[in-house]
Amino acid sequence: MSDGSALAIDEEAGRADNRDLMHAAVGIVTEADLAQKVARAKAVAQAWHHRRLSLGHIARQSLPLVPGRPEKPELRPARDMPKR
Repeated sequence: MSDGSALAIDEEAGRADNRDLMHAAVGIVTEADLAQKVARAKAVAQAWHHRRLSLGHIARQSLPLVPGRPEKPELRPARDMPKR
């Protein structure tokens, strides 16, 4: 994946808060959808690798108390789960 396509994934997801690494990290932590979280993390990693993000202000940006999580998962007995 090139740096351009990685950032395109991030923009498609409506993530305009990647001003710096700290804002991007908060966005990843607060994302509830797993596929979006992974795509966003990959895009941020590519942007960081290609020096398109600054570090940001660590003191100003704090992580949320509760990370983004998907809706309540369906709980099923172990015998009903697919084998690995």
